[in-house]
Amino acid sequence: HARAIEREFRAAEAAFDNAPAPLVPMRLGMIPSIATSTLANIARAWAEVQPITLAEGTDAELRRKLGEGQIDAIITLLRPEDANRPSVMLLEEGYRLLMGQGHRLAGAALVDARDVASETMIARRSCEILSETSRWFTQRGVRPPFFLRSANDDRCVEMVRAGMGVTTAPQSLVREGIIPVPLVDYDFKRTLGLIAGRDRPDLTDPDHPLVRACRKGFV
Repeated sequence: HARAIEREFRAAEAAFDNAPAPLVPMRLGMIPSIATSTLANIARAWAEVQPITLAEGTDAELRRKLGEGQIDAIITLLRPEDANRPSVMLLEEGYRLLMGQGHRLAGAALVDARDVASETMIARRSCEILSETSRWFTQRGVRPPFFLRSANDDRCVEMVRAGMGVTTAPQSLVREGIIPVPLVDYDFKRTLGLIAGRDRPDLTDPDHPLVRACRKGFV
C-alpha cells in the first residue's frame, strides 16, 4: 500500500511539473467616474487575452499604487507631465447637463445657468471638477436644492433618469433615457488616458491588445 501511494504521489508531482503555468492577471486601476458599461466592455475584451483584476481609486491613489508596482496600468486623467511616461490618450470629452428624457429642458439645444436655478440637483461626489462646478454655479447666483449627494455615479445617473433631479457629468456617462444638453460657458473638458508602470511601456503601444480593448470600451 505504501509503495502504491508513493507511485501515485510521484505521478501527481510529474503531472503538475508538466502543466502550463497559470496566467498572471492584468492589474488595471481606474478612477470612479468611468462608466460601468465602459469598464465592462474593456474587461470583456481583455479577458479573451488574459485574466484581469480591477482596482478603483482616486487619481492620486492609483498613481501611488502604479509607482509602487501594486498595479500594472491605470485609466485616469492625463496631465501634461504624463507625456514623459508610458501613456496613451483614450478619450477627450466635454461635460454636459444631464436630465431625464421627459424633462422640460430636454429639447433645448443650449441651456443657461439661469434656466436651472429652480432645478433640484444631484451632486456627483466622484466628479473631478466638483469644486469648479460648484463655483461656476455660485458665481451665476444659482444655489439649487439637492436631492442626492453621492460618490456612486450609477446611482446618480439612475436618479436623473428617474426624474429626481439633474446633474453635470462627462458625455461618456450618458445612457438610455438620459438627455445631455450643453450649458452656456460651461466649457470644462477632460482627457482620459492609459498610463503604464515604467517597467511595462509596452502596455501603451497603440497596437497592444490592452490599448485596443480600452478603445473598444470607450466607443
